[in-house]
Amino acid sequence: MKQVRFILGLLAFTCVLINGNLLARQTQIQIIGQLSTDSGQSFVLDQEMMEANAITYTSQDPNFPDDGQKEFKGISIEKIIELTGADKNIAGVTFIANNVYVTYEPIEQIRQDNVIIAFSSDGKRIKKNRGGPYMVMHEQVSDQGLYNWYIDTVILGTSLTPELTIVEGENFRIMDANAIAALPGELLNYVPPIPRGYRKPLASPDRDTQTEGALLRDFLTSDDFNEVILTPYVGNSVTLKKDDLSKPIVVLRSFDNQKIISAYGGPYSVVFPVAEHPNLAGRLPQFLFFLQKIETR
Repeated sequence: MKQVRFILGLLAFTCVLINGNLLARQTQIQIIGQLSTDSGQSFVLDQEMMEANAITYTSQDPNFPDDGQKEFKGISIEKIIELTGADKNIAGVTFIANNVYVTYEPIEQIRQDNVIIAFSSDGKRIKKNRGGPYMVMHEQVSDQGLYNWYIDTVILGTSLTPELTIVEGENFRIMDANAIAALPGELLNYVPPIPRGYRKPLASPDRDTQTEGALLRDFLTSDDFNEVILTPYVGNSVTLKKDDLSKPIVVLRSFDNQKIISAYGGPYSVVFPVAEHPNLAGRLPQFLFFLQKIETR
């Protein structure tokens, strides 16, 4: 009996330790999008900065109606825009969780609802099972789907810089929108892939949307590599074997001849043909959104 109690106690301690580590592991949020030139392409919003610029209000998370009203503390989106020197006339903001769940809100609604990135509730850090460590909160209770949890990245504006970083061994280069547009095109005949999420009032691309991109292999200039690493702005990287590039892996660059906005996973995302090539299934995802860098090793 003592041994059983010891094991149960050890398991309980381990669960507490793991949960604590999950909360402690993330201490900052990445801000990207239409920032000032002084902020560069990204701005790191750390916990200390959030604490120093925090506001507090009482509201309710509609995902947990039984929790009632709570005092939430966090940094407002308006303050984030000020700190980053971003364009105050941006159309909206995209919030991305670490599981790549995406929500988009027009700037008018953000201002009306006094949206914040909350990090504490009733004076305590927000637990993972309540959306912590960082979550989207509205002072004016809004649509349930907008309360995005586990926030990792915030995109100010509707689009990111339309370029990709290409690293081939010791060679480093930036492909801008014109260079990427000049690559041979591939048309895909299926519903355009977009991340899971809630993007009202944006309408999701429908089945008739023309989806177009370029083969991943065409982004590279050399065959001298063993693997290719695809790194997104948010989410896990994907590692490909050299032989995988013989399959039609496509980097999407437009929907209906328009650049792909951030709320849909843009400016570039990747489609892996796992249905047509079963040997890729289980090893590769079907899609990779928010592509930032292509690197060979």
